[in-house]
Amino acid sequence: MPIIDVDGLYGSLLPVSRGENREELLVLLDRFGIDRIILASALAVKGDFQRGNAELHQLLEGQSKLRGYVTVNAHYPEESIAEVRRYLSRSNFVGTRFYPADTRLRLAAEGSRRVLSALRRFGRPIFVVAHTEEEVRDTVTIAQEFTTLPFILGHLGEELWEMALGAVEEVLNIHLAVGGIHADRDKIKEAIELVGPRRLMFGSGLPVLHPAYAAGMVHDAGIPNPHKERVFYRNAQGLFGLRVE
Repeated sequence: MPIIDVDGLYGSLLPVSRGENREELLVLLDRFGIDRIILASALAVKGDFQRGNAELHQLLEGQSKLRGYVTVNAHYPEESIAEVRRYLSRSNFVGTRFYPADTRLRLAAEGSRRVLSALRRFGRPIFVVAHTEEEVRDTVTIAQEFTTLPFILGHLGEELWEMALGAVEEVLNIHLAVGGIHADRDKIKEAIELVGPRRLMFGSGLPVLHPAYAAGMVHDAGIPNPHKERVFYRNAQGLFGLRVE
């Protein structure tokens, strides 16, 4: 079964990690049967979003398995909008990534809204890393305001996954990336029962987390194969316009 991973980082946020260079990354993808991975730059997450996006662009050149997110920092809306225009016009960048906790700026802040308004032109998915109830609810508020944009809530909202599922149930332009460090029993099964199988997709969190960890959560969820196919690749294939065999 093909796998499209919608949640990867290039580079390391930790002292010891995996996939910190292109060769290591490609070996990992082959080992775990990941056909495509969508990456953000760890350097961009740490703060230097312009340099990080540029390094990610170099990594993606000529690599059929790799696609990228443009990372933005809404403290710098004009610079972020310039980054969006520079990279989303390229076929190897397929979405944008916001980190409210790392930038210490809410997704509902004015700077974020300015960047999101510019993103309407592209209509590409927006991956949001949300760690708190406030960040989850901001994602819901913004998705209801920017209804033409698809959003992905990373890691099912982590330990807040039950609250997150209830919050996004009726917000049809919010999708959910499974994975994260909280492998609660029946989490994925309950997500499918509540929001349906068409809004979930696989996200490993590589290299911070091991791809086998997230894959095991899907395989052990007790869901039928058609639902697994949707989680592992069909939903991401449609949302991002990616093709896999």
